[in-house]
Amino acid sequence: MTLPWQHDEEAAKGEGLPLVHDRHPSDVAWEKVHREEEAVIKDLAVETHVQQAYNIYEAAQSGSGINVYHVTAFFPRPSNYLRALICVTLQLVVVPSIIVTTIHNAPTYCPKTGDWTGKLAGAALLVYANFTLISQRFTFSKSWDYAYIEKDVGLPKLVRQPTWIPVGVIINIIALAAANLGVVVLLTLSSSSSMSMLLNLVALTFVWELDDQLMSKREYKAVEILFREMAQGRQLKDVSQNLKARGFFEAQQVQVCWKYLALALDKIIVWPLYIVMLAAPIFHAICY
Repeated sequence: MTLPWQHDEEAAKGEGLPLVHDRHPSDVAWEKVHREEEAVIKDLAVETHVQQAYNIYEAAQSGSGINVYHVTAFFPRPSNYLRALICVTLQLVVVPSIIVTTIHNAPTYCPKTGDWTGKLAGAALLVYANFTLISQRFTFSKSWDYAYIEKDVGLPKLVRQPTWIPVGVIINIIALAAANLGVVVLLTLSSSSSMSMLLNLVALTFVWELDDQLMSKREYKAVEILFREMAQGRQLKDVSQNLKARGFFEAQQVQVCWKYLALALDKIIVWPLYIVMLAAPIFHAICY
């Protein structure tokens, strides 16, 4: 007895049926779904890294969202390496030095000698710092480079040194935490004059934004030109054959070690910092 899905080759040709031989229709259906899913996944992978190129292009056009570490990844030249290393040193050394020096020079951690004017003014500044931290963290989490780390969004091979992207994210996470912790330490423990404290606060803000401040219009334009062809291909749903032929259309994924290091630092450093920042206004009001 021949089952409905068992057709010999001649009968199948004559009846216009697929040559499924002895395969059950459920197997054929399952394989068809699997092939369709693979096609969707492949298209999605292409779309994500092309979309990422478009995000970088838009950031360069707007004049924000591109920093020194990104430029080093896009244009790995000796001058860019040197500038990125100087930026790393300043962001990871200057702010911790200010914090350690302030803690070391603090006469006591809870003197309770200040008047209510100083208590309220300091507490208000720390509440403002809380809102600033939340705003900075939200903006940072929506950036294209953080998406590259968090969501495994691929980058096109136009990016020559992709390792600098997660490195920049890691440094920015540390700098963000250190700058906000520095504000707390300076306002609650500093025994310096008001002018000295103000200068230190300005220094903290400058160092946190240093990787953005070192960018020039010329570099934004270079990044825009680099990603323009792929970004416009995304808009037209057709990426240049030139990019495809040279392999630049292919995606490259984030290295796992950098990804997990950045995400771990984000959870270990930033979230406990929220607790410290929320407690800081109460501590200042009591102990100043």
